[in-house]
Amino acid sequence: MVIDELLSLLPPPAQLTEQGTTGQWGAVTSKLGGPLPTDYMQFIDHYGSGTINSCLTVLNPFSANPHVNLLDQMFVQLSALRELRTSYPESFTVDGRRLHITYAQHTGSIAVVAFSVPDADLRIAANDS
Repeated sequence: MVIDELLSLLPPPAQLTEQGTTGQWGAVTSKLGGPLPTDYMQFIDHYGSGTINSCLTVLNPFSANPHVNLLDQMFVQLSALRELRTSYPESFTVDGRRLHITYAQHTGSIAVVAFSVPDADLRIAANDS
């Protein structure tokens, strides 16, 4: 299982905060209109809210912080992505390869952008806060 591999590489925090329960997950999937990936739910159950290496924060539907709450951010970020794709449909190049913006969001002082190069194992994510 993916979560077992991750747990061996990244031990969970000593004190979990804002992890889900079975009943809470049911309410979340009901609100979203469908299930979330099992490995995502396992991640939140094992790690709760927090930041990995002061760099990566995973949206959590149980977070009291609206800036990292999945339910609060999902539609905001999807809207930002749709707007970006509509406003800037062009591709960029890096070393002769097309670079696509696959995700971008800017809210207040936080900007998150992800790029990918098609047909290559290259994905770049940047977060500037």
